[in-house]
Amino acid sequence: MYTQLITSEIKKAFEGVDVPVYPSTGNHDTWPVNNQDFNEPNSNYPINHFVDDWKEWIGDEAAEEFAKYGYCSIPFKLPGGKLLEGSRVLIMQIRSRTRVTSTCLVKSTTQLVTSPGSRNN
Repeated sequence: MYTQLITSEIKKAFEGVDVPVYPSTGNHDTWPVNNQDFNEPNSNYPINHFVDDWKEWIGDEAAEEFAKYGYCSIPFKLPGGKLLEGSRVLIMQIRSRTRVTSTCLVKSTTQLVTSPGSRNN
């Protein structure tokens, strides 16, 4: 899978370097694209397939949370592993597709195209 290959290459590139890595998925990092479903915990095969590769960066608990719902929150680490007090990194997969998000996308796109003053009129 492409995401696993890229994860492996990033791990190689940063091996031995004291730099925190915060992974996240993009809209075409899974197949089929834009078709992630988080209505049931752990129901998204593509994400569940590669999230284990991220555990060394985000930890077991955050990986489990991401696999369930497509998001997690982890402490913000500085080089050397020191935590930045009161700060967190939010990792989100926002390209999930459900009936609600599809309907919202259609409505918002239609509104943009048909609104007065739109360049698309």
